[in-house]
Formats: sequence, structure tokens, C-alpha cells
Amino acid sequence: MCGIIGYVGNLEAKAVLYQGLRRLEYRGYDSAGICVVSPEGKLECVKAAGNLDALGKALDSASLESSCGANPVVVPNMGVMGEELRERE
Repeated sequence: MCGIIGYVGNLEAKAVLYQGLRRLEYRGYDSAGICVVSPEGKLECVKAAGNLDALGKALDSASLESSCGANPVVVPNMGVMGEELRERE
């Protein structure tokens, strides 16, 4: 099971999406991320294994300026967990 939140509007997407994830917390996920469409039209993503505090720390140092984005939440049901999965990418 996964959760996805999307946003298109006038506010900063990074903040809106992160607050949306906070509303979903905790549903058993092992990682989360936020992806936005940059002003240049490129997809920029920040992801972190673990709880939302880990993602929040990663977002603090990321400059994701956009008013359009989405975020996936991964809930493991079998196989590898977050950090191990990231090493395979």
C-alpha cells in the first residue's frame, strides 16, 4: 500500500506536500520523498528512508522551488527496505 499526494497551485509545493505527508503519518511506510517540477521543466526529487523527520532534514538543505509537485510514500510489503533499496538505484 502506498500514498500519493499531488499539488498544483500558487503556494510553495515543497511545504504543501510535506504537510500532506504529515497528515498521512504513520501508515507503516519505510521511506518518503517529494518531487517537484522546476521552473526549467525538470523533475527534481528529494527522498529519504525512515520517518518524516529524515525527509524533513533532507528538505532543509534542498532548494525545490516550484508550485507543482507530488510525493510518494512507500510501504514495504516484502523485499528490501529503504536504505538497501536506495543503494540499488
